[in-house]
Amino acid sequence: MAESSVTLFPGRVTTVSTGMAAGTTIYNGDPGNAVWISANPTPGPGQGGIRVGPKGSVSWTTDGVAVYGSTDTGVTTAVTLVLSPNVGSLVNPIDVGVAVATQLAVQGVPNVLLGSLIFNGTVAGVTGKTFTGLDKYASLTVTVDSPNSAQLWQFLMQAGGITTNTFTIPQAITPGSSTPLTITLPIQGDTLSIYWSYLDAALNLTVYASNRPQPFQILSTSTQALSMNLTQAFTFGQKYDFPTILTGNGKTWQARMVVTGGFKGFLGFRGFSTDIDMFDSTGGFAGTDGQEIERDYIMPAGITRAYFGCRSAGTNTFTVVLNLFPGT
Repeated sequence: MAESSVTLFPGRVTTVSTGMAAGTTIYNGDPGNAVWISANPTPGPGQGGIRVGPKGSVSWTTDGVAVYGSTDTGVTTAVTLVLSPNVGSLVNPIDVGVAVATQLAVQGVPNVLLGSLIFNGTVAGVTGKTFTGLDKYASLTVTVDSPNSAQLWQFLMQAGGITTNTFTIPQAITPGSSTPLTITLPIQGDTLSIYWSYLDAALNLTVYASNRPQPFQILSTSTQALSMNLTQAFTFGQKYDFPTILTGNGKTWQARMVVTGGFKGFLGFRGFSTDIDMFDSTGGFAGTDGQEIERDYIMPAGITRAYFGCRSAGTNTFTVVLNLFPGT
């Protein structure tokens, strides 16, 4: 059949074809009005048939039958259909667009998180590595890991060659693990450089960039339970450090402490420039021989060490057993 057209008028049924050939495409070229097509002489909503939306089309599959058409409810102008043997599809693009827009208005635009693994591997023979093209992301998660527990890490961020942020964190010791250091930080430029203090053939780096904003945080290393002992001759007011260096994550932990010998004292955590007393006998947190003291506290963010100070008169040797448990 040759390509032809037929016009549908509002309020009445029109015979589109007395014997429609199978494979004929019926195209509604109207940009705003829909029509109904059916082999039933009464096409329309609730009557049966196929709704063909604005700029939509339908491919007829039954050969040689009569086909009828009518405009959709509410249409007040004539709609012209094109009948063609040359194409075959069922597409209602304007209806799809309206449906998508309506759904977005109801549910909101979905938050699609995008991220890229910038680097994950071992770096040897150098003491630094630089990553560029980061300004299209919002934040970074960086994990650095070295068997050398004295490794000192420096993180430098630049925007167009201008330094926007720089900080240094030592890699601390956590018993029973290799103690990777993991941080998150907001992106403040297009370039991140990571430097370390000692050459290391087994140094591992992972850099993950995300379009999800994240604040600066130390997420690890000290995220498992720790147990430490300190046996020391104390005099009143003296403080001594436990041997284990920690990288605190700034989150809630629980401390349990036992002091032998019935002596009094106080427990605290030492940062770069300040000491924070956590358990103090004057606050009712010191115990007697064999008594366990238990208290929740905020683990200071960054490098820290626990210490114990004496509040008993004279010089005495006693043991302090400290257990630390990360909060949930």
